[in-house]
Amino acid sequence: MKVEDYRDGNKQKLMTLSHEEFLRRFEQHILPKRFVKIRHSGFLSHQNKNERLEKICKQLKIAIPPPKVELPVVVLAAIKYGVDIAQCSVCKTGRMQLVGSFVNISAHGVRLVNAENLPRGRASPRAMKMLDKSLLFEK
Repeated sequence: MKVEDYRDGNKQKLMTLSHEEFLRRFEQHILPKRFVKIRHSGFLSHQNKNERLEKICKQLKIAIPPPKVELPVVVLAAIKYGVDIAQCSVCKTGRMQLVGSFVNISAHGVRLVNAENLPRGRASPRAMKMLDKSLLFEK
């Protein structure tokens, strides 16, 4: 295997290892249970991750992984718990619809906001600050 000799001016040298020594060195990189490896760089870093993975899959001539599908909470609850959370808990026949949601807006505190005006998905604090006072139910 190729190694860099830092003592000799970062020169690349060829090193021959026994199977046992190679496995010993390899195992030093395996984390103990309950430890999590944090990847900030490399091909799995967040920036342009999907494009890099697509290029790698093309080079390896393997199928590109399908895009992630985001399911609504109603569907996830039905799959996981077998419960329809949109069904009215009183009459058991009607369907509930989201009309408003409590949102913590730093400039105004916790407020009830019209659901139509909420940003879709996970909203950043900046997006929540941009919510206008006119969007609030109470004035």
